[in-house]
Amino acid sequence: MAKDIGAKNPIFSPDHIREIHNVFSLYADPRQRRTDVRDILITASTLGLDSKYEFVFRLLHEIHDRNGGNALDFESFLK
Repeated sequence: MAKDIGAKNPIFSPDHIREIHNVFSLYADPRQRRTDVRDILITASTLGLDSKYEFVFRLLHEIHDRNGGNALDFESFLK
């Protein structure tokens, strides 16, 4: 999170980034550090984070649709 994209993000606060990163990390492939967005969406809905961060999850749905369901790394999401 020390990279500029995390530290100086114009949309997400550092606390938001940490929480979202924690969800990404739960499912990330340790070698590729990518996550299947569907897993994040399901988990977030179960935890109620989809309501708390509605904007983020709307974006995740859009990204998932646009990239054809391919795995996503956290830094790309923030960009």
